[in-house]
Amino acid sequence: MSRFGTFVVLVSLSLVACPALAEEPPGGQPGSRDQYYEHFYSELIAEGALSAQAVEVGDLPWSEVDTFEDLERARIAAKL
Repeated sequence: MSRFGTFVVLVSLSLVACPALAEEPPGGQPGSRDQYYEHFYSELIAEGALSAQAVEVGDLPWSEVDTFEDLERARIAAKL
């Protein structure tokens, strides 16, 4: 199977990590809400306020979910 550029993001946050993500964006850029979440994660990791690890998900089924309609389609596809 060939794969190019596709990845699945599943995030599980601890109670310790949540406050760091809820505060002002890293780098002293108040109101900077036009960045992707990966940008803030990488800054928090660089500051030592957040850690991350990759987890192998193998052949688990997945679906991209960006809207409530996508979520409904994913639920139907997964028969949840």
